[in-house]
Amino acid sequence: MLTLKQQLERLRSPGYQYVWTSADAILELVVGGAARLPDEPMTARTTLNAYSVAKTLTAAAVLKLASQGGLDLGAPLASYLDIALPYAERPTVRQTLAHTGGFANPLPLSWVHLVDEHGKFDRAAFIARVLRDNPKLKAPPGRAFAYSNVGYLLLGEVIRRVSGRDYVSFVEQELVRPLALTEDAVLGFAIPDLRLHAHGHLRRFGLLDFLVGPLVGRKRFVGAAVGRWVEMNHHYSNGAAYGGLIANALGLACYLRGLLVGECGLNPAARRLLFEPARLSSGAEIGRSLGWVRGQAHGQSYFAHAGGGAGYYCEARLYPAIGRASVVMLNRAGLSHARLLDSLDRSLLSG
Repeated sequence: MLTLKQQLERLRSPGYQYVWTSADAILELVVGGAARLPDEPMTARTTLNAYSVAKTLTAAAVLKLASQGGLDLGAPLASYLDIALPYAERPTVRQTLAHTGGFANPLPLSWVHLVDEHGKFDRAAFIARVLRDNPKLKAPPGRAFAYSNVGYLLLGEVIRRVSGRDYVSFVEQELVRPLALTEDAVLGFAIPDLRLHAHGHLRRFGLLDFLVGPLVGRKRFVGAAVGRWVEMNHHYSNGAAYGGLIANALGLACYLRGLLVGECGLNPAARRLLFEPARLSSGAEIGRSLGWVRGQAHGQSYFAHAGGGAGYYCEARLYPAIGRASVVMLNRAGLSHARLLDSLDRSLLSG
């Protein structure tokens, strides 16, 4: 049987981080490869873009506001926004959380900006453009599951308006601060030290290598080619609420431990609701909760979320019944939930 390190080295990524944790402590930490090719090492302190794992924090933030009486999950999303939505239908907050609101999901590869452009990024103009380009829902609210970054982009605006604070401030103060992150752990929405942030990579001459140029501007976002890889310049997602998380595996491990033991800024009722099965209007379950994917691996039920895009890929997973959680982070592109943790966690689940 391959060791964890051998399995990680076979994932075709310049570098990697993996954590297996209990509710009390890190049980396995495996780090290797390069944060930047050819020979800048990946370390446990290195940060990476975690992209859509941010949605789990967005869901938790909405449920915290609901538990405080700030909003009603069954109310129309539009009733908590200060921007006009172009849709005749009125998806609810709950439907938006569960990806049953019917929102479109345009390819978000172009929804990024360079780190040195962050201070001048116009969030409101970006949201207005997204709504203008996607003026119709793809399905009636509650009728079908349809994953959507647009819906979570709008939930970020709900959090801003209801809380009276910007999304990042609310999440970091209300959900991240209670975690008491360890010294080398990072979980937030800004790169704390560019010297310790891994460069994203695309496979040279692969599909994304060809797509990224026309979508985002090759000269601005794509750096040098090193062997079979092409380097990405440091960037942020245009919406923190749907995909702006910056973290390392140690930071995500602290977050997952907080969810396991309840020290995550949520009261017990909100935490239970976060993991309740989500349903369509018909009552049918959709294999998700409000913010997480539900599944099974090797006889254990789990809640998971993946985050992928141009240059990075991440999976975070909770096994509540046995008090365990895992994280894998890679600095190479990934666009779909590959369930890498199915194989990486196998020996530890059976051990």
